[in-house]
Amino acid sequence: MYADTLGEKNQSRIERPKNTRVQLESAKAEVQKPFPQEEELAAKTARLNELNALPNPDKKENEIVDGERGEAAPQKSSAGRER
Repeated sequence: MYADTLGEKNQSRIERPKNTRVQLESAKAEVQKPFPQEEELAAKTARLNELNALPNPDKKENEIVDGERGEAAPQKSSAGRER
């Protein structure tokens, strides 16, 4: 009984790296495939950038949704806090 369990564990230890290699090769092949919605993504990103450039009367400053304008995110100040 113990020998069967040991044999199964050894077999599992042998097959796990093989399975990992197969998964790695599959992932490499998948990465090489073209992104089917690439044109749609580019068009919608361009439109989003246009909308972000428009003034928003409801807010004092325009909010940047995708963060592409090179502005850093606002930092929280801890100046008035005690330790």
